[in-house]
Amino acid sequence: MNDKLKCADALDVARFVLSLMVVLIHLHAAVLTNRFGGAELPVLRMAVPIFFMISSFLLFRRLDGRNDRTELKRFLKRNLLLYAAWFVVLFPLTYPYKQYFAAGIIDGLRQILLCFFFYSTFFSSWFLSALIIGTLIVYLLSRKLGNRALLCIGVLTYALCCLVGSYRGLFSAAGFVALADSAFPYGIVNSFPVSIVWIAMGKCFADRSADRRLLHKRSLLFPVLSLVPLFAEALLILRLDCASSHDCYFMLLLTVPLWFDWILSSELHCSCARKLRQTSVVIYCLHGDMLFFLAACLRLIGVDASHLSIALLLYVVVVAICLICAAILRAIARRFRLFRFFF
Repeated sequence: MNDKLKCADALDVARFVLSLMVVLIHLHAAVLTNRFGGAELPVLRMAVPIFFMISSFLLFRRLDGRNDRTELKRFLKRNLLLYAAWFVVLFPLTYPYKQYFAAGIIDGLRQILLCFFFYSTFFSSWFLSALIIGTLIVYLLSRKLGNRALLCIGVLTYALCCLVGSYRGLFSAAGFVALADSAFPYGIVNSFPVSIVWIAMGKCFADRSADRRLLHKRSLLFPVLSLVPLFAEALLILRLDCASSHDCYFMLLLTVPLWFDWILSSELHCSCARKLRQTSVVIYCLHGDMLFFLAACLRLIGVDASHLSIALLLYVVVVAICLICAAILRAIARRFRLFRFFF
């Protein structure tokens, strides 16, 4: 196996594990709100940044200066089709809480367009739109700027997300908070500015990947030790009681690249890696709407979904449904190519 493919299985397995972590994040949002303080597992917040880095790394590795536009168009088209496929399928579950067309068709289309660029049209879809927009921004900037400049822009943008989200209570009267709120009415922490630093980092790893040392086995010591300042920051934010959301931590800028580097260097071979990658896509796109729908059903019949045992059972059920749907979609996609858009 050549260097280009050596880490492919590790990345696919990582995506599957990360998708399960994302379900845990949204389990808290759906049924465990205000339980355990809201930031009891900051390690889960590594999942989305690493997702961004994996997608960016795989794209920018393929760019060689000759076929850049072709590869970029293919990347954008694939993710737009993935977005559209899940938007259509999940619309019956999305509409009851989004109510897009309550004020008319024109207003509904306007809301959908705004949510695509700045938030989610269906649950968790902000990741796909942020990946599309953020990648396009990083690619265009990279034609004029070097990686250091890209990282600086990304870090500054991410710092704004941290201040407006995790540290909002300390700066609620500051002008930049009002500016971020006006520019991103649905919240900046779940929009494309969050993605820029991680996509830029993925590009940096891709540019370094020609160096064979990148794929040498890394010790797990430093990634594990990096969790200490991450938990310390989460505890500090809880002590200050200043967060409006727990999506962004400054220490992720240290923790995430160390874990990503370890994943790249993992000499892992998995015969079902492709299936795990496809399943991770289904879990990520499907779990949110399914989780909130089932939680609402439990509340209707008087079941306390915030009870820990019920919440864990709900987690298992949602993951099981996603696994079954992934298996069904794979079987159908083998006969009908159109269904490959769901992966």
